[in-house]
Amino acid sequence: MRTLKGRIARGGPLLAVAALLVSTAAAGADELGSDWPEGPGREDVGYFCSACHSLAIVKQQGLTRGQWDEMFDWMVEEQGMPELEGEMREEFLDYLSENFGPDDRGEPQMSTRPQPLQPQK
Repeated sequence: MRTLKGRIARGGPLLAVAALLVSTAAAGADELGSDWPEGPGREDVGYFCSACHSLAIVKQQGLTRGQWDEMFDWMVEEQGMPELEGEMREEFLDYLSENFGPDDRGEPQMSTRPQPLQPQK
């Protein structure tokens, strides 16, 4: 499986964001901290997500794999996140659904897409 660092070397579509993330990762031993659970994809997901928001945002989602997949689409469309494709997307989905999935009741803590505000009458 190709890593984020490998994609940078080949000039992949995430070059600008990835370069920042890799330089940040190289600056210290484990700058992600212990709150990011260990596992395959931890560094790639952690540095990619942390470029835009805190871990608290990730933790509060409680999404299934399918809902994380929809969330990626929403973040690309609405927030300008670089597209995650192929093996990298699968790695991110695996890590997030394994470590930040639904709570024990099997229900997500919040919807995958924000609901539009309704005008008051």
